[in-house]
Amino acid sequence: MEKNVTSKGGKEREIVQMDDGLKGESLTIREDDGQPRDGFLDDSEGRKDGYYLDDDYDGIGFPDEFDEFEDYGFEEDEPRMIPGFKGREDEIHRPKAEEEELLQEDLGEAASFSEAPKETASASLNGLEGESSNDKEEREEETLNSSGQTRKGIKIELEGEKEKGKKKSSGKRKLAAFLTLLALGLAGGAGAYLIKAGSYRDAFCPNTTINGLDAEGMSVEEVKESMSSSLDNYQIRLIGRDGKETVVSKEDIGLHTVFDGTLEKLMEKQNPYLWGLSYFGGNSSKVDAVIAYDEGTFSRYVDQLGILDPAKEVPYREAYLSEYIEGKGYEIVPEEPGTAVDKEKFTQAFSQAVLALQPQLSLESAGCYVRQRQEVPEALIQLQDKLNRYATMTVTYTFGKNEEVLNGDEIHQWVSFDDNDQVVVDEAMVSDYVERLAKKYNTAYTTRKFKTSYGQEVEVTGYYGWRIDQKAEAAALKEVILSGESQSREPEYSQTGASFDENDYGNTYAEVNLTAQHMFLYVDGNKVMESDFVSGNVARGFATPPGIFGIMYKQRDAVLRGPGYASPVRFWMPFNGGIGFHDANWRGQFGGSIYRTNGSHGCVNMPYEAAKTLFENIYTGMPVICYNLDGPGSSSQGYSPNPAP
Repeated sequence: MEKNVTSKGGKEREIVQMDDGLKGESLTIREDDGQPRDGFLDDSEGRKDGYYLDDDYDGIGFPDEFDEFEDYGFEEDEPRMIPGFKGREDEIHRPKAEEEELLQEDLGEAASFSEAPKETASASLNGLEGESSNDKEEREEETLNSSGQTRKGIKIELEGEKEKGKKKSSGKRKLAAFLTLLALGLAGGAGAYLIKAGSYRDAFCPNTTINGLDAEGMSVEEVKESMSSSLDNYQIRLIGRDGKETVVSKEDIGLHTVFDGTLEKLMEKQNPYLWGLSYFGGNSSKVDAVIAYDEGTFSRYVDQLGILDPAKEVPYREAYLSEYIEGKGYEIVPEEPGTAVDKEKFTQAFSQAVLALQPQLSLESAGCYVRQRQEVPEALIQLQDKLNRYATMTVTYTFGKNEEVLNGDEIHQWVSFDDNDQVVVDEAMVSDYVERLAKKYNTAYTTRKFKTSYGQEVEVTGYYGWRIDQKAEAAALKEVILSGESQSREPEYSQTGASFDENDYGNTYAEVNLTAQHMFLYVDGNKVMESDFVSGNVARGFATPPGIFGIMYKQRDAVLRGPGYASPVRFWMPFNGGIGFHDANWRGQFGGSIYRTNGSHGCVNMPYEAAKTLFENIYTGMPVICYNLDGPGSSSQGYSPNPAP
C-alpha cells in the first residue's frame, strides 16, 4: 500500500509501507508534521538494516537530522525498495529466520543491559516515573545501541487505539518495563518465553476479556462458540388468543449469531511475543454480535404455522345479550373477535421477538389479530340494565302462611320495549297469571269438608270464602311491574274468608243443622249458644238451602217483606240473598218437624233471646254453615245459651 506524505523539505513522496516482521503489522511512514511516524528506516551511520528509536515520537521513526527521502536514493513517482530488505515493491517482509535472529539479538542485548540483580531491575522499572524526558531518551538509546549497532525496535500498544491520546512517557515506561521483564525472563530461559509466545499466535493473550468472557488461550472461533452458546437452548412460545401455545426452537427458524469482524481484528492486532505485558494490565474489549435467522427457513416455518391456517380460524361474532338465565336474568355474551391473524403484523412481531430473544410472544398483546377485542357497546349495557330491572324483580304474594313469588322467570316474558324505548307489559300474560292465582287460592264456591258439632263430617259448598278480584288485581300487578320495584302484597279480593289455614271459615261461625232444626254459635272455637229454629217450608218449596255462606250485614228493627206478607223483626241478619236469621215472636215453638209444613219462606226463625245473642256476636262476613244431617232434635226449651268462657 502506498501513501503520499510530505517530507521536512515540503515535497510529497510515495513511501513504501512495510511490515515490521515482529508484530505482523505494517509500519507506515507518517506525515512529517511533528506527528509520530512509524517504520522509517534509519540511513544514518550506515545502519541500513535497523530502526531508529526516536524519543520525539511514540514509536519508531526518523532521526532528527534526516531531512529528505532522497537520502535513500528514492526517486519521485517510482516504487521504492528499501535497502537491506527482501520483498515486493509495495510491501517488504523479512524472512522468518531473519526475524527470529533479530529477536534473539534484541533479547540478548536486553539481557546484557540488565545483568544487575532482580531487585535492581524492578527498581529501575519502578523508577522510570521520576526520569526526565532527556534522561529517558539517553537511556533508551543506550539500551538499543549498547552493542554498537541499532536493533529493530518493537512498537508497543497495550491499550490499542485508546492509548494514542496518552502521554508518550507512558509508552516509554512500558517499554522499559517490558525490557526489564525480558531481561529477568532470559535469566530463567528465553526459550520458554518464545515457546509460550507461539501458543498465542492463534489464541488470545492472558488478561484478555471480551464481553465479560475470559478469553485467555481461546481462538477466535472458540470465543464465537462460547458467546453463541446462549442460543443453544433458546426457544420461544407463541401464545394464541385461545390459550393454545406453539413452541419454536432456534433450529425451526435457522437462528444463529453473526459477528462483526471485531474478534478477527483483535487477534490481528495482538502481538504474541508481547504476551508477558498482559500481566501489567488487562485488555477488555466489546464485541458486537448480531442475532440473525435464515430468512428462507423463517418464512417457510411461518407459512406452515397452524395459527395462520384459515381452516382453523374461529370466526368473528359481535357481543349480544344472552337468553334469560333462570335466577340471573340477562348477561352480555362478549364478542368473539375470532382468531384470524394478520400475517404481516405477526411476521414482524415474531421477527422482533426472536431477535430480542424473548421467551414468549402473545399474539393478543402484540396486536397480531385481524380484529382486536372491543369494549362492550354502551347501548348493549343499557339494554341489559333495563331488562334486568324487570327480570330480577320479585312480587311476593302472601296467603296467610303461604307465599307465591312472581320473579323474573315469568316477568321477563311479559316485558318488551316499543319504538320509543318505553317498556311494554303484556296484559294478557298478567291476567293469565292472576287467573292462576285465583284458581289456586280462591275458596268461594269450592267444596269443603266440615266437622259438625255431632262429630260427623259433611261436605259443604257455597259462595263463602276467598275470591280474588282478577280484573283489579291484574291492573294493580301491571303497575307494580312497570315500577320495576320488588315488593310483597296481597291480591285485590272481591270477598275474603276467615282464614288461609286448614279451613277458610276459621273457628268463629254459625253452624246450622237443617235436618235436626238445631244450630250452634262458636266464637274463637268456643260454643256461645245453641238453639232450635224453624227453617223454610219444605212442603211449599221454600226449603232453606244448605251451603257455606257469610253474614252480609245485620240490622235492628227491620220489616221483612214478601209476596203477601210484611213481618217486623227486632234482629235481621241475612246470609244468603234474602235468606237470613231473625227473631219470630209470632211462633210459640221451634224445632222438630214444624218446617216441613209450617215453615218460613226460607229464613231461619229463631227465639227472641237466641236471635239477640246471635246478633250481638256476629260480624259482616262471618261464616254460616248449613247442612242436612240427622241429629238429636230440639232441646226442651228450644234455646240453650252457653256462657262465654
